[in-house]
Order: sequence, then C-alpha cells, then structure tokens
Amino acid sequence: MIITWFAFLFIALLFAISFAVSLRQIIRRRRRTQLRLLRDRRRKLGQEMSAQLEKLKCIDIAKLNSFREKAENTLEHLQSDTNARRIFLKNYEDLAFLQKHFITTLQNELKTVRSQEIESDRVTNIEFTPNPREVRNRAEDALLNQIKKIQQPKKNSPDN
Repeated sequence: MIITWFAFLFIALLFAISFAVSLRQIIRRRRRTQLRLLRDRRRKLGQEMSAQLEKLKCIDIAKLNSFREKAENTLEHLQSDTNARRIFLKNYEDLAFLQKHFITTLQNELKTVRSQEIESDRVTNIEFTPNPREVRNRAEDALLNQIKKIQQPKKNSPDN
C-alpha cells in the first residue's frame, strides 16, 4: 500500500513537473511573439519618424512664415469684424430699449388722455344729456300736439 502511495505521488509529481514545463514553454512563446511584434512596431515607427523628419527638412521657412502672417492677418480681421458686430448689436439693443421706452411713454400718455376724455365726457354727459324720461315726455307731447293740429281742422270744418 505504501508503494502505491509512492507511485501515486511520483505520478502526480511527474504530472506537475510536466505541467510546469509546458506552461513555461507557452509563456516563452507568448513573450517571443510579443517581442517580435514590438520589434516590428519599433521598426515601423522609426521609418515613419525618419519620413516625417525628411518632410520637415524640406519645408520652406519663408513659405511657412508667409502662411503664419496670413493666418495672423485673418485672425485680426475676424477680431475686428467681431468687435464691429458686437458694437452693431449693442446699438440695436439700445435702439430697441429706446423704442420700448417710447412705446411705454406713449401708452401712458394715451391712458392719461383717455382718462381725461372719459372724465370730460362724464361732465358733458351730466350737463347736456337730458333724462330719458324727459326725452320721452317731450316726444309724447310733440306727438300729441301734432295729432291735435291734424284733428282741429276737421272739427272746425263746416261739413261736420
């Protein structure tokens, strides 16, 4: 029984050692692959950097300065146009404020005039507008007078 335990332990130990060795080989292969990829990337980046350095060496400084001056001039023009636009908008805001103020002033003046007219109409209505009963009585009296004038010649006529 002890021998079977030793055999079992020996087999387990061999299995663990072979697993560790195979795991170490897998890790080595991955590292080699990663190193190969990194070497290729480094080489490509080096080529790209050298190509960009060649392009930078070929750049004309005078042409670059002229582009810079054009850009600065354009920026100055944009800033001055922006400032002019702000001033223009500020003037319109001031004009709008003045128009609103003028409208409110006119509305207040109109209210004042209307209230004065209403008060004067009330006074004139009280003074000059007769009582509706009086108007009706006058109209009735005028109608009765006309009827009497029409009927009087009939009574005075010799034919009756």
